[in-house]
Amino acid sequence: MGLTGIRVRNYRVLADVALETGGVNVLFGPNGSGKSTLLDAVRFVHDCAVQGVDGASSYRNYGVGALWDGANGEAALTITLETGAFVYRVALGYSAGRIVPFAGERLLVRGQTTPLVERLVGSKEAEFCRADGEVVTVSLREPERLAVSRYLEFDEGRHAVAAELDALLRSVSFFYLRQVNLTRLKRFGSESSHHVRLWDDGRNLWSVLRNLHDRRAVDERYDAIMGFMRRGFPGFRDLLIEQTGPSAVYGSIIEEHHRRPIMASDV
Repeated sequence: MGLTGIRVRNYRVLADVALETGGVNVLFGPNGSGKSTLLDAVRFVHDCAVQGVDGASSYRNYGVGALWDGANGEAALTITLETGAFVYRVALGYSAGRIVPFAGERLLVRGQTTPLVERLVGSKEAEFCRADGEVVTVSLREPERLAVSRYLEFDEGRHAVAAELDALLRSVSFFYLRQVNLTRLKRFGSESSHHVRLWDDGRNLWSVLRNLHDRRAVDERYDAIMGFMRRGFPGFRDLLIEQTGPSAVYGSIIEEHHRRPIMASDV
């Protein structure tokens, strides 16, 4: 199950931003508006799940300068992730200008009032809810790690939501534009393949878009991407994706007021 919502508070330029998410989401905005920060918030929670809070914060200079400038001295950096099944909030507190390695957490199953997991910022203990509704205080063996991972070992029969969250956090992947060889894509296109997901270096971009285009009857991703492109670039109409060699695929841009498609090499 994928994310249906993200909320980030007090992280860099983001004072309080909530976003409903779907299958494909594209962020448009000027430099410095917080697009990368919003994405990094999701990665931050992923890193906390995999490396622990200390490891995740060390990658970000231990949170020095990461707290929104308008936050008061006791404010926490909070990141909330939602799906159709649960709402999960991570709160990262500060001490002496750095992130405290023991995160606050709250995992609430939709339709219930008692959280499965609740933990205060800075605490080495967490409250876990058993299948019978009993709430138990548990000392965490590795308090720098997220308590939800410990809950997976805790109570048989209530693992489903916690396991879903843990799998969701660990499955997060990031692709950086700097890794994409745009020059090669623009000059030579992509090698034809059956994949519908981008590789890390993005070199199969045109092939992926062509495959998604061919799957429009059963897959809405191509239409969603085109819709976002038209919203972001009013003159954009569509892509023309062609086989240009025995194993090469190339894309051109169709725009309003242009008689011919614009080759990607001309952009």
